[in-house]
Amino acid sequence: YSTTAVVKKLISLLIFLSFSLGNAQEPGMLEETWYLKYLRVNNERLYVPQGENFNLIFSEDNGNYTILANGVENGFEGEISFSSSGFFFQFTSANITLLSCDLPNCYYENHYFFDFLTNMDFDLKTLEYDYDTFSLGLKSLRLTGPDNAVAYFGNEPPTPDDTLFGTWYLYQQDTDLGDSQYFTGPDVPRLTINPDFTFEGIDNCGEILG
Repeated sequence: YSTTAVVKKLISLLIFLSFSLGNAQEPGMLEETWYLKYLRVNNERLYVPQGENFNLIFSEDNGNYTILANGVENGFEGEISFSSSGFFFQFTSANITLLSCDLPNCYYENHYFFDFLTNMDFDLKTLEYDYDTFSLGLKSLRLTGPDNAVAYFGNEPPTPDDTLFGTWYLYQQDTDLGDSQYFTGPDVPRLTINPDFTFEGIDNCGEILG
């Protein structure tokens, strides 16, 4: 080998090492508004309440990474570092604003902040991320905590499917270790769901509203 060849190989090795030791985040995750779809805590899936907008933004400034998340009344801010091997990031700091929250959906803010991103002791968690891109610019992001709690995000605000609204008539009912029961006629149990997410359920025994 000539001296020039050896120097070129050393430079290539140093460049490779600099990339290997650097952060391993997906560039498409940064500066994107991620809208929370649901949390899964203690094996229970908790969807974002209607009318609320919980989102998350990753930002980078000179190699330093931060997360901003909003709740009902409060906000969450944390500094993170990405793992150079594997799809993980670790919080190096975490802060939550201290506005009082007594609105109906404040319980969900508590789930998001204190059951997932951190806890009441502000322990700094390590989260695994799973990032995907789809057609038409759609993206998804799933974060998984050390206790297998999950937060699932998309890059579009959640919108209801209009085909949900209307009256639904019960056709079939199945039970474990039993035969299927079929319903026919004009007076079968039915459920009406309105665009404001109020509903009315009617069967032969009574009526339920919510």
